[in-house]
Amino acid sequence: MVEPGLTKWNGIEMLMEALALEDARVIAFGDDHNDLDMLTGAAMSFAPRNAIQAAKQAADDIIPSNNDDGVAVTLRKLFPDVFE
Repeated sequence: MVEPGLTKWNGIEMLMEALALEDARVIAFGDDHNDLDMLTGAAMSFAPRNAIQAAKQAADDIIPSNNDDGVAVTLRKLFPDVFE
């Protein structure tokens, strides 16, 4: 349960403010209605192929399905040096 009007993106904004991360470039992954504001607010956003249509439209890019480890595959592509 969350306070009415509180969203994932609101939580990210509050965390960035608390940590004084004004210039943070947020990368978001989401697949459902509760992710839409986060997908549009993030600097870079991704929705898996099996996401709802609205999430795929809100995201910057479509990645492999959750069933195919889409988040892990994408993180490895974005940060290859981390996963050597």
